Amino acid sequence: TLGVRKSVAIDFLFVNLDTLKWSSDPKPLVEYLRSATLTTQDVKKLKSTQYLPAENDVSRMFAPSELYLPDRDLRVFPFLRLLQWPSEDGEVRERSANGKFLVALGMHVLPPLLQVLKYISNKVDDDQMRIKCLEFASKRLGSGGVYSSDYNRISRSDKAKLKFLPCVMTSPFDGQKKAGLYSVLACCYEERCAVMGFPVIDPSLEDKAKLFGNLFQCVAEPAPNALLQKLRLLVSDAKKLLKKSEGPECNAI
Repeated sequence: TLGVRKSVAIDFLFVNLDTLKWSSDPKPLVEYLRSATLTTQDVKKLKSTQYLPAENDVSRMFAPSELYLPDRDLRVFPFLRLLQWPSEDGEVRERSANGKFLVALGMHVLPPLLQVLKYISNKVDDDQMRIKCLEFASKRLGSGGVYSSDYNRISRSDKAKLKFLPCVMTSPFDGQKKAGLYSVLACCYEERCAVMGFPVIDPSLEDKAKLFGNLFQCVAEPAPNALLQKLRLLVSDAKKLLKKSEGPECNAI
């Protein structure tokens, strides 16, 4: 009746952020804000102000749009800043009340797929870490996956530049194997294609090789025209090797 406000004014709260002891545990603050009566201006300020802590970064506070909801799977990507949260018991997952509130303020759930694939292509040197990153992306591909439409929008030219699939190429002449990273347009996932020197997704990955091939839309085996072209190249290379092995004495005869 006297006009006393039921909740603390957001402006007053922001002025006193430094005096509050939640810098490593924003849970009480988030749950208070979620239950408070917020005006349009309050929400706008909550979206733009830097007041949330990040995991492994004490340099400053961050705005919601600078952070990702904490998730164990996301920790394979060191370029992401995750919200510091005291536990991983579901209190701040995407579908939780706290998670929905933070997402509404601009916090991210997943990194862009193209950013993930560029990271795997250019930054990952550890083979086990690469597989973890590929598993993260592949789980979200396929029909109905959250990355499905994003992957289909990546142009063919961009896919050719993204070399993130671990492959093995076997020489048809001496059987030597050479490991490397290839784009989805430059390799196959059927191991038998290796007999002609085509790069195949690393067979040591077993079932994952075919899984990655299917989800990233590699071909199982080369098209007929590609096979004929490869056969002509192999015949040409074989002739060169034969001529070289004969030596000048044989050529003189």
